[in-house]
Amino acid sequence: MARPCESGRNTLGTDESVIECVEKLAAPGSLLAARAAGLQTQLGKASTLLALKMSLRIFRPLEMLNRALQLSFQTVSGMLRAVDEVKGELAVVA
Repeated sequence: MARPCESGRNTLGTDESVIECVEKLAAPGSLLAARAAGLQTQLGKASTLLALKMSLRIFRPLEMLNRALQLSFQTVSGMLRAVDEVKGELAVVA
């Protein structure tokens, strides 16, 4: 089954893509129309967009750390380097 839009992780960086995706989902006759319409209303609020952008500043480095730690060929020293890099990135946010 084809997805009507890209994943949230890929589109949150571009507000227009998110809004376009939600508009497609909110189209009459869509199985998700009611939920998408509610989401569309919520995304129209500046506070929601601001909160999403702020959360990405935290979750992107953590997601990169998660991937680095799950690599099957990762060494302990590589894991520690990945942790240090994420700590540095998160320190800038704080």
